[in-house]
Amino acid sequence: MGGKDVKGKVKGVFGFIKHLAKDPVKTKEELKQRWIKLLLFFAISLGVTIGCGGISGFIMKATEDYDNIISKILNVPVAIGALGALFSFFLIWILLIVTLAMKQRECNKCKSLVTYDDNTSYEIIKQWEKKEVSSNNGRTNVTQTEIALIKISCICQKCSAEKIIQREFKVEQYLNGNLRFSHEIDDLVKGFLTGEYIN
Repeated sequence: MGGKDVKGKVKGVFGFIKHLAKDPVKTKEELKQRWIKLLLFFAISLGVTIGCGGISGFIMKATEDYDNIISKILNVPVAIGALGALFSFFLIWILLIVTLAMKQRECNKCKSLVTYDDNTSYEIIKQWEKKEVSSNNGRTNVTQTEIALIKISCICQKCSAEKIIQREFKVEQYLNGNLRFSHEIDDLVKGFLTGEYIN
């Protein structure tokens, strides 16, 4: 296999991980397919790590040579598989957040997903600031996050039942006095109801 082929496959794997982590999930079917892809990726990564690690250990034990070239070569897929499994745990956490958000959007009557339209309205129940102090390499970091509890009222596009959602949104955040992000509440509500953005 040429260097370009290896480079292309590596880029393909990272593109796949980026797709799972960042691309919006707008429908239940998309979410289901995302879970299938992720669990398959996790199973392959874990299988490569365990399989190659087991073969490497068997060879070292059988030959009593703990520095043989075959074991060294097998350590490469072991490391790649372990990294893939580690990424999988991070991606599972992201998909769990998306799954819970989509569950909130389910119509109580027909179980279809409500989305943003002209019938959508919201009100701010309360807003507050959350301050977190952490230490990293001897440096103190202060994170200040403005959070809003929003009550969203909408109508199911399929059965016309009313849907009420209460959800917390991170509106603005500063790290050591520097702005990290700032969102309009309109954009947060619309992004949540369309699946474009989960805050």
